[in-house]
Amino acid sequence: MKLGFLGLFGMVLSLRAYQCIIREHRKSPFLRTMEGRTQFGIKMLQIESTHIKQENFAMTPFSTWSLMLLFFEAADVGKYAYNELRDVLDLSWEYPKLRMWYEDARVYHHFDSENTKLFSLRYAYYDDDKDITFVEDFNSTVLGGEGNVVLKEGQPRAVKFTEGASEIINADIAKASHGKILGSYSRSTFNRTDTILGLTVSYFKAKWKYPFDKSQTKVEQFYDSSGKPAGKVNMMVQTGKFAYTRSIRHLDADFLMLPFGEHELVMIVILPKPSHSVSQVLNQFKSYGLVSIFTMLGASKNETDVEVKLPKFDTLSVLPLVGPLNEAGLTELNYEFADLERMVIADGFRGTYLSHYDQFARIVVDEEGLPDAVPQKSSGTDNKFKFHMNRPFAYFVLEKNYKLLLHSGVFQKGEVQ
Repeated sequence: MKLGFLGLFGMVLSLRAYQCIIREHRKSPFLRTMEGRTQFGIKMLQIESTHIKQENFAMTPFSTWSLMLLFFEAADVGKYAYNELRDVLDLSWEYPKLRMWYEDARVYHHFDSENTKLFSLRYAYYDDDKDITFVEDFNSTVLGGEGNVVLKEGQPRAVKFTEGASEIINADIAKASHGKILGSYSRSTFNRTDTILGLTVSYFKAKWKYPFDKSQTKVEQFYDSSGKPAGKVNMMVQTGKFAYTRSIRHLDADFLMLPFGEHELVMIVILPKPSHSVSQVLNQFKSYGLVSIFTMLGASKNETDVEVKLPKFDTLSVLPLVGPLNEAGLTELNYEFADLERMVIADGFRGTYLSHYDQFARIVVDEEGLPDAVPQKSSGTDNKFKFHMNRPFAYFVLEKNYKLLLHSGVFQKGEVQ
């Protein structure tokens, strides 16, 4: 099949843009940290996709990265945990610049407008017992100065894990999510050896720049990666000019970008080719990175209509992530005597370590768009590209300016009864 001039020209532009990103990536600590942050989120999603193969799930990459940044601040400089966090998170900046950058970026943990809801929480709870001492200077000295990381989001919090911590934590989850997510902790969750609980909570719902017509939403069959029926979905549909790219070398998937209405937010969808699993494609995707794909999508000048079919969904996930963190290369935090003595010090038989890291994530995707917004109009031609998400796919909610990966997830099962 011959490529048209515009198609070939677009591929050349995408390749040149990607090469520019790579060149800058080698030079700039900012770009290295940006790419490292998104790569960490992709890696966590890929790892979890190997464990959860038949259920839909959501993750909160930026919140997880931010919580790990708290532990980076808590770790003894030059010790094992510090070095591991620096390398896995690809923290190429020195403390002052990193803190100043985060002070600007942290606003993307929370939106509460008519059109965008993003509620989140990142906490480190430590066991308030005689053998665990909190370093009082942690908040004022370690995090003091320009652009501190934690103070404006909630200091590390003392609780008694075996004496009522569950009620406090559940209340924090409900309050932070504005009642959209409920905690599930009980007294039996914790035991005497637990010293630190890491917790992230995030709820996301935003209106599209181009809404879907609710009257066009129909119940349709969903399939697994092998083509077998996997439940039914409420399938939304819209045809218009959307950025997409396909046939990228060594990537067995098509990519689509859907714009939300506010805050420079977009959803990027990865739709594996038939017979390819999400986990396989995410593993391939790690060598490209989300930033390069975003650049290709941004540079695309698609003249062809795209018929988008996207399931309407509401996914709530409660995921224990200590194991996946270990698989991602962060093993020292879970070591019984982790080097976190800038924040907490163990005075007895117990060591201070990340005993639990739990993530509560909920994302709601429906037809709604901005007030007075209308769906895109089809050109009326039969020559259109069909991007039908009627088989397993991965998605990323990205803030375009900072390249912040706010939410991610995998949809692989229809849930309409």
